[in-house]
Amino acid sequence: TASLSDTESARPLSPETDIDDEFNYPPPNENQPIMAAAHALHQEARMWYSRDNDLIAATKRIASLMAKLSQIVRGEYGTKKDLITVAMEIAECSLEVTRCAKALAKECTDRRMKSVSSPSVVGCVWKFFSQ
Repeated sequence: TASLSDTESARPLSPETDIDDEFNYPPPNENQPIMAAAHALHQEARMWYSRDNDLIAATKRIASLMAKLSQIVRGEYGTKKDLITVAMEIAECSLEVTRCAKALAKECTDRRMKSVSSPSVVGCVWKFFSQ
């Protein structure tokens, strides 16, 4: 897995340079909030190179899983078992994002980042990457 220094050295790159950038889902309609959220998350994540960057890789995976979840919920394909499987995969990826955020917070020079709760840390990390 990537070290924290690898995560810190992430630079915005063009989407064409990231081999992990596989997101082949149709644009959302107005009545598709999950698909809209998946597209928005993917747009943010694709600004970063995900090779050797666990946080960005997990984020891209969550975006793809959210799009798949949207299709299952809308009845476009899949079964209840597929719905449960995708939901569990999203939960696992969310744990990876939390793990990465906590690791970043531990190395942060701002003492407040070391003492806040997990949801706050994750929120701060997401805010940082969306700037």
